[in-house]
Amino acid sequence: VMDLLAKHNLIDVGAIAWRDINHACDEVRHTFPEGMTDSMYLQYPYKYWKPKRMILDMGINEIFNQETMPVEFNQSFMQLVTESDSDITFFTEKTATPILLNKPFLVASNQNFHSRLRSFGFVDYDELFDYSFDSEPDITLRYEGLIENIKRYASFDNQQLKKLHDSIFDKLLYNKQQAMNIINNIPPEIAEMVNYLKHENVQGYDGPLNIFL
Repeated sequence: VMDLLAKHNLIDVGAIAWRDINHACDEVRHTFPEGMTDSMYLQYPYKYWKPKRMILDMGINEIFNQETMPVEFNQSFMQLVTESDSDITFFTEKTATPILLNKPFLVASNQNFHSRLRSFGFVDYDELFDYSFDSEPDITLRYEGLIENIKRYASFDNQQLKKLHDSIFDKLLYNKQQAMNIINNIPPEIAEMVNYLKHENVQGYDGPLNIFL
């Protein structure tokens, strides 16, 4: 995704965080599958971008807190979400964040990711985006189509972007409410796990989610 953003001269258009954690953190080497080396896992043949740390409102030496959003989030028109997996449908807090905070978004993930979102009752922002990239099996072509959607708005001023945001506000509220409906109706398959999280201080995690649960 970063390489394609650079290819289309979009790196400096938006607010991007690239903390370069994998390259900076020795602990990641202990998580590789057997036979996989760090160079196999971490090296990507960049064609257009030279990786460098890019920090938003949190210093590189500060403890990273993923439960807070940088100030740039509220100053932005949309969010490009890079999900955790490009091969399987895996919804994480990365996708939940723009939904719950009324932000238009697109997701870089596996084939038919957005289609899967629709199956859970969420609606597309098809007034803004062309989702035809979603069904493309080739990851490079799929991400090219995704980036084209973002490139479309690179030259828009704040007034134009606000007008677009206002035009889909009903959909933003609908998707947020749909997310809240899912949150408030825990499927029985995971109810036991959620109940455990509510009543136990899970070993190895002392973050704010334990407080809120």
